[in-house]
Amino acid sequence: NGRLQGERFRVPTPQPSTPEAMAAAFSEIIAFFNYKGPVGCGFPALVKNGVALTAANIDKSWIGTNVETVFSEACGDPVYVTNDADAAGIAEMRYGMGKGENGLVVLITIGTGLGNARFKSSVNRAPRKT
Repeated sequence: NGRLQGERFRVPTPQPSTPEAMAAAFSEIIAFFNYKGPVGCGFPALVKNGVALTAANIDKSWIGTNVETVFSEACGDPVYVTNDADAAGIAEMRYGMGKGENGLVVLITIGTGLGNARFKSSVNRAPRKT
């Protein structure tokens, strides 16, 4: 239904944020929630077929790394990875301000960098007035 199921559990980002160090932090989060099953992960890079193609705000050793494989092996569960802004945009289209909108919807993420996701929606209803 789009609501968080519990409180957030925060693990500091390891420095340097290498695949091995991040995999350990990722696994710690999964273990904290005692979770078994598929995991969806928003990742701060251009991701294609599970592989990181860029690394603007993370360790450069991620470039060319299959993030899905690294995280799946670390936690023992299947992991699906996509760009973090795309993941936020999909959630916004399904549960947030984009739900039911007609036309172009833009989401901008602001953190250690800027990200964006764009969606073209064709819903049979008039857009909301702003």
